[in-house]
Amino acid sequence: MALGSVAMSAALLGLCLLVVDARQVSARLSSAEPRWLFAFFAVYVLQVLLLGLRWSLIARAVGVPLGWGRACSEYALSILINVLLPTGLAGDGWRALRHSSREPSQRLSKIFEALAVDRLSGQVGLFLVVLASAPFALRAGLVTPRQGAIVAGVLIAAAWLVSHWARRSSLGTGSSASLGGFLRRAASLLLHPRRCAGHLTLSLLLVASHLFQLWIAARAAGVVLDVFLLCWLGPLISLAASVPSFFGSWGIREGASALLFASAGLPSSAGVAVSLLIGTFAIVSALPGALVLIADARGGRRDLAAGQGLAALRGSLTGRSVRCRESASTNETSGVDSAST
Repeated sequence: MALGSVAMSAALLGLCLLVVDARQVSARLSSAEPRWLFAFFAVYVLQVLLLGLRWSLIARAVGVPLGWGRACSEYALSILINVLLPTGLAGDGWRALRHSSREPSQRLSKIFEALAVDRLSGQVGLFLVVLASAPFALRAGLVTPRQGAIVAGVLIAAAWLVSHWARRSSLGTGSSASLGGFLRRAASLLLHPRRCAGHLTLSLLLVASHLFQLWIAARAAGVVLDVFLLCWLGPLISLAASVPSFFGSWGIREGASALLFASAGLPSSAGVAVSLLIGTFAIVSALPGALVLIADARGGRRDLAAGQGLAALRGSLTGRSVRCRESASTNETSGVDSAST
C-alpha cells in the first residue's frame, strides 16, 4: 500500500506537469519569496494548538485522560510522520501507541476510538464547509444545480444507510456489532449539542486556517485570491487533499488545483505551483515535530539517572543500616563475653 501510494502520487504529479506549462510552474516556484514560509509556519503552529485541544477534549469525553500540552506535542510528531512516510496513518497509529504507553490502565481500543472520533470531527467540519461553499461553486459554474441535487441526494441516502445499519448491527455479534457500537458512540460524541459546540468549532477554525494557508501559498506564487475564489476553491482543494490513497496528498492536490484554477479562469500552472508550495511549506513546518523525540530522549536519560541515583542512595542507606546492626551485635557479644570471663 505504501509503494502504491507513492506510485500513484508520482504518476499523477508527473501527469500534471506534462499537461500544464511546466516552465511557468518552475518560474513561479523560483520567484516565491521565503518570507511567506514564516507566515505559513505561524498558521501551522496555531493548527497544532487547535488540534491538540480538540483531541484532548474528545479523549476526555471518551474517558481517556489527556492534557492539552501533551496532545499538542504528540500531534506535532504525528504530523511529521504522516508527511514523511507514505502511509498517511502511521503518525496517527504511533500517536495512539505512545498514548497507550503513558496510560497502561486504558484499553488500546478506547484510545484508538478517541483518535478515530477526533479524525471524524475534522472530516465533519470540512464536509460542512464544502456544503456551505456549494453556492459559490454553482455561481462559478463548476457544477450545475442538477448535479448538486444528485450529489446531495446520494450523501443523504448514504448517511441514512449507515445509521440504519448501525442500529441493526446492535442486535448481532462479532466485528459488525463492534463497528456499529463505535458508530453509535461516535455519533453521540459528535452530535451531542454541548460537545459539538466544542469540537466542531475547533474543526471549523482548522478548516479556516487551511484556507488561510492556501492564500499564503498563492501569494508566494504570485497569485492573488480574493475572498470569493478562496471560499469555493479552498474547501474543494482541501477535500481532494484528504483522500488517503496518495502519499502526503501529493499529486491529487496538484491535479485538483489545476482543474479548479482553470475553471476559475486562472492558469492551471498557477494551481500546480500553489499546491507544490503548500506541500513543501507543510513539510518544512512539520520538521520541528522531531523535537518531541529529542525531548523524550533527554527526559528518559534524566529519569534513568535519577533512578540510578535513587538506587545508589537506597543501597548506601541499606548498607549503612546493616553495618550498624552488625556493629551493635558485635558490641553486645563482646559485653557478654567480658562479663562471663
